[in-house]
Amino acid sequence: MSKEYLERLDKEEEELAKEYIEWQLSEIATPEKIAGFRLPKTRSLIPELPCKMTATPIMALVPLYECTFLPVYPLFQPKKNEWRKITEIPIFQMRPGLTPSDLSTLAMKGRIIPYFVANFSDYDEKIIKPLIQSGIPRLSALQMSAFRSAHLPGVEHKEEWETIQSQAKKDHEIHYKGWDEVCVSYCIATSYQLGLREYMLKSKKFGIACLSTFAPAAHFLDAVIQTECPEAKKVLTCFGGLPLGVSLDYILEGLKVKYIPEMPLDVYADVFDGKTAKALRKIIGDLLSDPLASKYVQRLNAKIFDLNQQVEEIAEGKAAKVFEAVSDIAVYGGKKFIESKSHEYIKIPKKGLQRVAEWIASKGVDLQAKVSKKDWALAQLYKARCKLEKCK
Repeated sequence: MSKEYLERLDKEEEELAKEYIEWQLSEIATPEKIAGFRLPKTRSLIPELPCKMTATPIMALVPLYECTFLPVYPLFQPKKNEWRKITEIPIFQMRPGLTPSDLSTLAMKGRIIPYFVANFSDYDEKIIKPLIQSGIPRLSALQMSAFRSAHLPGVEHKEEWETIQSQAKKDHEIHYKGWDEVCVSYCIATSYQLGLREYMLKSKKFGIACLSTFAPAAHFLDAVIQTECPEAKKVLTCFGGLPLGVSLDYILEGLKVKYIPEMPLDVYADVFDGKTAKALRKIIGDLLSDPLASKYVQRLNAKIFDLNQQVEEIAEGKAAKVFEAVSDIAVYGGKKFIESKSHEYIKIPKKGLQRVAEWIASKGVDLQAKVSKKDWALAQLYKARCKLEKCK
């Protein structure tokens, strides 16, 4: 990996950017076409913040979404009004909470898609080497710009957009002198389309206009914006919906599925497949549907405790014991029992023996939850906990 290689990547991206523009002008642009690869069904997007921090812990999103778009920054701010290039792994790790190699592991599985917020040559080549290896999915700054330039819903006609841009240009002459012309024609106009004109005129913060363009990006990518940054929450109305001061980490810890460093990253990611992630999203949504739980931590904690009690009731059932036992049989060598007995009663999918054992027992847990009138998502949560226990 060399500086020259990164500069070559930048030149290629400049040429590719012309293709993105042509696709958008001809209305054939799609997320997959611009990214160059297929994207998982459930997606979340962490917006690039002016402070160059990652406010949302990435490991709080891995259990909830099949894929998360994660910003990768080249600079850090050691003190006010001073920016330096990130050249040390501990400094890099302060933002996403993981090393470049860790992110590479998750990216290889498609669970995160790192997107670079600057030219590749602006980064330290040793730091980003794991993220630009062959076969690791990534998005360049220009690709993300293409996502962010997608029109918002409601701007279906060229005339409507031109009216919004005209208002932005008029305000520019009075309030935003010195701002880049591109920001006037698109970023500020996007802020206005989101209904943030008064907020913009009052605060006059450049970061607001920049942040607002992640709203069309999220819509274009069919992704949920996730951020715990207070400033970003004011600008982007579709953030997580968590009570102020409470993070996703808090909820995942309460549900006993939070990631711990001692656990292999790739194994943890495998536990939370599409169905389990869907269950967790439903559980968190149900927790926060209580207006008091979404407002007060004390109430949220009580709802988590009540939910855990229901999971424990599932764990005490016979089917749950079978789930644990059958999984252990597969682990400790009871292959003949599984092979000779299971196919007599159940049509087994063509998977590995460990997965077959879990599949058989899993059906029993699902049935038990249904009979006891428990939510299917609670059964998934119980099964995820069982798997995580074996990973420790």
